[in-house]
Amino acid sequence: MIELPIVIGLIVGFFGFGMCAGMVLHYMGEYRSLRDDYRELVHTLTFMKKQGFVPQFDIEQPTETDPSTGIDET
Repeated sequence: MIELPIVIGLIVGFFGFGMCAGMVLHYMGEYRSLRDDYRELVHTLTFMKKQGFVPQFDIEQPTETDPSTGIDET
């Protein structure tokens, strides 16, 4: 019969291996492509700004909402 500490060690080892493999696969599959897209976007915006591009839209700023809007106390 396999002793309890060996079983616990195997479980922890397989769990650790699974976590490391999952993190590597997540980086290769999702994070790297998102990072590359972000770098390309920043490069494009920087290039457009250097060329004198002026956006024809306003960037929305966060605004505070008034909870009393639309309340009629009559």
